[in-house]
Amino acid sequence: MNPYRARYLRDNFGIKVHEGRFEDVALDDSSYDIILFSQVLIHLFSVKATIEKVRRLLKDGGLMISSQLNFNAIINRTVRSPYPGDGVNAFTMPSCFTEESMRRIMELSGFRVIEVRYRPDSLFGYFFVGGYPGGVFWRMLLNGIDQVLKIALMATGTSNYFSVTARKA
Repeated sequence: MNPYRARYLRDNFGIKVHEGRFEDVALDDSSYDIILFSQVLIHLFSVKATIEKVRRLLKDGGLMISSQLNFNAIINRTVRSPYPGDGVNAFTMPSCFTEESMRRIMELSGFRVIEVRYRPDSLFGYFFVGGYPGGVFWRMLLNGIDQVLKIALMATGTSNYFSVTARKA
């Protein structure tokens, strides 16, 4: 709900952008090929109602793509609170997801999950907020280790973010 982004997309790319809360915008059923949510579902109190609306809006075979914070992430289970950042709490982020919970939600809502992808995320970035310490050698070494950790986190499904692509069944 950012009027500046909406105007930018309209003016620079000719994209039709609807402004307002998704629940309140009147849209035609079976008229969209893809609906994308980026870090949205975690903020909703009624995920079910939103996904039901998405299902109505999508054409047969249409795609819903949703990316969100992974509550199965190592960083969420160890050093960081599940509510990162200022002003983020159980009232502003009431829904929590893992790959398994998103798969189940999508299947129960009449979608078939076709892909889950984990986004690489720096584990060391949470410890070295101001950058890696030391000289060039140590910074290169720590960066190399962090790159290996990113691959391991994605491979094990424990990186900080993931996206689910599901087809309307």
